[in-house]
Amino acid sequence: MLQVPLRARVCALAVLAAGLAVWSAAGVRAQAPEREVRIERFNVEDGLAQSTVTALVQDRYGFLWIGTESGLNRYDGYAFTAYRHEPDNPGSLSSSFVNALVETPDGALWVGSHGSGLSRLDPQTGIARRLRHVETDRQSLASDRVSALFVDREDRLWVGSEAGIDRVDLATSQVTRVLAANEVVDLAQSADGDLWAATHEGVLRIAPATGRVLARWGAEALGTELASAVWPNADGTLWVGTNDAGLFRLDPRTGALERVAAAPGPAGLDIQDLLVDRGGTLWVATAGGLARRDGLFALGDGPRDASLGADADPAGRPERAAVGRDVGQWARQAPADTVPPVRCGLRPPRCAVFQ
Repeated sequence: MLQVPLRARVCALAVLAAGLAVWSAAGVRAQAPEREVRIERFNVEDGLAQSTVTALVQDRYGFLWIGTESGLNRYDGYAFTAYRHEPDNPGSLSSSFVNALVETPDGALWVGSHGSGLSRLDPQTGIARRLRHVETDRQSLASDRVSALFVDREDRLWVGSEAGIDRVDLATSQVTRVLAANEVVDLAQSADGDLWAATHEGVLRIAPATGRVLARWGAEALGTELASAVWPNADGTLWVGTNDAGLFRLDPRTGALERVAAAPGPAGLDIQDLLVDRGGTLWVATAGGLARRDGLFALGDGPRDASLGADADPAGRPERAAVGRDVGQWARQAPADTVPPVRCGLRPPRCAVFQ
């Protein structure tokens, strides 16, 4: 088994955003002194495939995988290795435009593309197997534009796309079309096992076994149809982000929806992604920058897009963070008073937590 030690500077929470060149490593800090951050930046000159970072995941051996609009990178703590679509190589990625990433329990990396379906990449061989939408085949992907990937506690792979939600059998790669929906952009699972989807028709609560929509929170509840992110809390509630109506807390047990009164500061309300770390702190990636619920820091003049990704402890809670934006850079961030532990080996989806 390949094992590569990562340098201690590799960190744990991954914030996928859209550009870091304007961020100041010395000047960016949280309001709480114990949560000060350091920023270390990487860009195309350092080996990134392209300037827009769209997805981050750290695999089980510690390698960081970085999706961009022109290729997939693996970072081992020292250098970047690029993976791209090669027209004459059927074992390459289906597309170089990466939208989503997730590692499955068998160690494979699944890569969702902007218009060419899914690829199952074997990290050991570098060979990819492709799944595509076929108009006449109901057992193919509902759409080739994949925007969300999620593995639930039953080790089922869920695929969100512009056309709805599919489930992929990891043993056979057979696709089951679960639900038609408009632009599924995020997926999560609550403590009771139900599946939650952020879509462009609101937030959907779904029974995984049947695909039936159990409840929907749309414009009448959220003030918008454009849900952008959903993240479960340890207390059983969920955070819900929207593109144009702010941040909400939803209680699945009662269906109660609470709009968070205090917006996450000058970072704005166009929420791209959400993540709750090991300390219970909510991180919010917005079109105006990165915000933290226990004290704000806004980075630069803000990314065009942002998302968060986490490869966490068994409780699924991230600790430190990496951030990427569309000026061709991504950066690691960690509390200034801690040194991220060295990991040997490789492992998630939009905002990623690293050990």
